[in-house]
This record gives sequence, structure tokens and C-alpha cells, in this order.
Amino acid sequence: MRKLLLSVVLVALFAVGGAAQASAAPADVHVNIGPKAVLAGGFFISVPVTITCPPTFGGFVQVAVSEVSPGATSVGNTGVVCTGRAVTQAVTTFLQTGPLVLGRARVEATVVEFPTLTVAGAATRQVSVVL
Repeated sequence: MRKLLLSVVLVALFAVGGAAQASAAPADVHVNIGPKAVLAGGFFISVPVTITCPPTFGGFVQVAVSEVSPGATSVGNTGVVCTGRAVTQAVTTFLQTGPLVLGRARVEATVVEFPTLTVAGAATRQVSVVL
């Protein structure tokens, strides 16, 4: 009896989760990363990310910055503002491994729908890290 009840609960949870994910991640979420990121205080990099998404969309953007030399990384996230039009937000990333320096860096921005945690859009770009 326990196994049957557990099976029914698991099937119900899978069906609900599958239905939620099927409606997630609208195709009209677009992500663009600006050409320059700003180094602040040696511990933070501010990255301009432009996101276009419908007003009904809820989620966040995760940004990761990787500097080839000296091998520094920084990560940050913020809630997404959706108006149906392109909105540029400055996402502050925080030092994970360092030191952060001026120069070239690879930036990855991923928009994630909440609460399903489905990836709705992503972009990757080489940027200049400036003061």
C-alpha cells in the first residue's frame, strides 16, 4: 500500500512539474550584453545586460564574468524587470577568485524563470573591463 501511495504522489508531482515547465520559458525572452563592463574597487564588476521579456514574465538574470588573465571570476544576479520592451539593467558581480583587473573578459548572462527555474534566454560575449 505504501509503494502504491508513493507512486501516486510521485506521478502527481511529475505531472504538475511537467505542466509548469511546458508553459515556462517564453520564446520572446531576449538577452544582450553590453560591450563594456565597469570594474569598481577591485572586487565588483558591473555588467550592462539588456533583456526583453513580456510583462507577465518573472525571473532573474545570473551573470558570470571570467577574465583569462589573471584567471579571475565574478558572479552576480538580480531580478528581471519585464515591460515587453528592452530594459537595460546593471548587474553587479562579486569577486569569486581574483584579482579582477582591467582588460578583456568573457561574460555569460542567463535569464531564469521563477519559480520553475527554467532557462528562458542566454547570451555570451567578450567585453572590455574598464574603470
